[in-house]
Amino acid sequence: MPQLQDADSDATDEVRDTVRKKEEEIEAKVNWIWKTLSAFEEKSATCISDMLLHVSNGAYVDGVMAAKKFIVHIELLFGAADDLDTQLTTTSPKGLTYSRESKLLCKKVVAFFALLTQSQGTGVRRLGVTQELLSLVTGLAHYLKLLIRICLQGALKLERETRSSSGLTGFLTQVNSLDARLEEEAQKDQAAESALLVPRWADACPICDMQVEDKCLHKNHMSFNYQCMVCRGCGSDLRGKIGNAHWSKSKRSIFCLACAAAHVDAESGFEHISKLRQYVHLLNVAHARLMATLRSSGALPHTSGMSDCSLPHLTPRQRHLCLAIHCVRN
Repeated sequence: MPQLQDADSDATDEVRDTVRKKEEEIEAKVNWIWKTLSAFEEKSATCISDMLLHVSNGAYVDGVMAAKKFIVHIELLFGAADDLDTQLTTTSPKGLTYSRESKLLCKKVVAFFALLTQSQGTGVRRLGVTQELLSLVTGLAHYLKLLIRICLQGALKLERETRSSSGLTGFLTQVNSLDARLEEEAQKDQAAESALLVPRWADACPICDMQVEDKCLHKNHMSFNYQCMVCRGCGSDLRGKIGNAHWSKSKRSIFCLACAAAHVDAESGFEHISKLRQYVHLLNVAHARLMATLRSSGALPHTSGMSDCSLPHLTPRQRHLCLAIHCVRN
């Protein structure tokens, strides 16, 4: 102990100032991380709570619109995960490990949509808070929380390996842009956007007719499997030369730059899509088709007031807390 005291007394004012500034920087960083991710989780919980309450009361359209907002949360998080993964793979042999959690999160959303579709087919107007519905929405909260944790761990790992906070700063900045992203989504023509995602080729390759559920190529809201990027004219493999790939709608075929000259409607413009971006695309496709089902069934938008609520004695914050508690228990 005397030795420690002597060492402390020997420290100069400059050293003490340096240590104090470092501690303040660390404290500020921790606060920024906590505030940013807590706000994101709370907004996500609001969406999940709204999905549960609207659907349990039969306000299916309101529930689906709340789910659309939740998809925006997922898209934002997946975009941040893609960026972190790209940066990590350039500095280390292993990127983010998120395949299982991201896939299960998306499956929960699709299962939620399927539940609503089934209710329309059976004529059920009010599902109530069933165990199946509760399990779905709490699963959403669970896997979203896991993905946030994975992204944060990846950002901190990147900072350690590169001695730069750019990865963490970029991740938190993206998460902080949620409100702006939701506002941007609200400005879109949802009916027009949905109409582009209802056709079969939105999630099935127009060449091989196989479902596209991994990294792929997009053009005009269509999904193409990489293995189908072969010129129909000369047989050239275009997977590594996407800029030369041209799509002919009339021939339903891919052509290289040279062979495309013989087809007036052949056009380029394919875009590389990561696995996570394709997952988000598939969620939007499922959402668009569910909305089409609701319209065809004659379901009309209506809002569930608190007087109709299955849980009228709970405040919104208490409902969110109930979801979080159930998630932890399970």
